[in-house]
Amino acid sequence: MRTPSPEPTKEPSPSPSPVPSPEPPCELTPPSTPTPPPREPSPEPEPEPEPEPEPEPEPEPEPEPEPEPEPEPEPQPPPPTEPRRKSKGECCFPLH
Repeated sequence: MRTPSPEPTKEPSPSPSPVPSPEPPCELTPPSTPTPPPREPSPEPEPEPEPEPEPEPEPEPEPEPEPEPEPEPEPQPPPPTEPRRKSKGECCFPLH
């Protein structure tokens, strides 16, 4: 029989050995983006049956067209913009 070697027994010692923390560090997921809680897989929605094509209704007789109002005169293009904007007090036309 071998004599027991003088190795220290496996007892908790005050040595600075890494103590397993109760909450393991999340190494897989970074703290900035927490993973959402796993949701239960939602049941696949049943495919809706395609609606049967409805028969087209008979076209109703069109009512008599109302008399169109007189067409408004086309808006004239704005006058060419001058390089200098006139102040509020000046007249639109030059006095020359």
